[in-house]
Amino acid sequence: MDAGLTTTTTTAAPQSKSRTYRITPRELDTYQACAFKFAADRRGKQQKVWQPQPSSFPLALGNAVHDALNQANRQAMKRGSLPSADEVFDRFWNRSRFGSTEQEVEAAYLARPMVEQYLTYVTDNDLEILASEQFILTPEMHIGEGIYLIISGKLDVLFRRPGGALMYQDHKTGSQLPTPDILEYALSSAAYRGLVRRLQPRAETILISQRLLSTGAEVTVDLSDDVVQAAKQQMADLVRAMDADPAMISAAFQPSENEQCAWCPHQSVCPLLAAGSEEGVAL
Repeated sequence: MDAGLTTTTTTAAPQSKSRTYRITPRELDTYQACAFKFAADRRGKQQKVWQPQPSSFPLALGNAVHDALNQANRQAMKRGSLPSADEVFDRFWNRSRFGSTEQEVEAAYLARPMVEQYLTYVTDNDLEILASEQFILTPEMHIGEGIYLIISGKLDVLFRRPGGALMYQDHKTGSQLPTPDILEYALSSAAYRGLVRRLQPRAETILISQRLLSTGAEVTVDLSDDVVQAAKQQMADLVRAMDADPAMISAAFQPSENEQCAWCPHQSVCPLLAAGSEEGVAL
């Protein structure tokens, strides 16, 4: 079966000495941004080192909006129509996401136009909702030499557009989207395409999209076969590097400077930031 990620998958249980690696689309984004952070995050999980997640108003807002849209989508899948914005806030708005009444009121004020815009978008474009916040994982995919890969992730929403094309869409409550070129070559895009293929194996066209709920801005790409094949190879190379270096400290897992460095939880052990600090660079 073609999972959309590798050319070979297993149909029988792997040998006892096989090694299976499970990776999410979000981890693939981290890897492309900074292989060192990817490795440090993985080591923390393996060692069961608990790292508190940053608690912030934007994060709580994003989670609450995703909660509400998921419930609205599920109602549409069950009843055939979306609820109104008033019904969404009456029934599905999760006030417990916020630390105070003031925060909840501000969040509801910011979230309402996002919800209204989304409901209008789905209705006006005659989109059929096929899945919402659905967790999917691929079968074990053979990389070689006893090495296997599983991709697992959760789909924000999967639409069928008029004409039959499927579109996976990632909801964004922030302020910016990637360019079409960046989205096309993101490993996560190929991974999500594979997850959709797992859910809808007969789909002829699978589009990958990100949408800003605040403004309605949208970026949508149709991955070419060449892009998908290149992504498969990069994922296979990553898994082989992980298998060859379980500690993930080799040259394949060196840091890359990017905009996330400012709030990276691994600053104290990052070779790049430590080197900059020794040279007197203000961090």
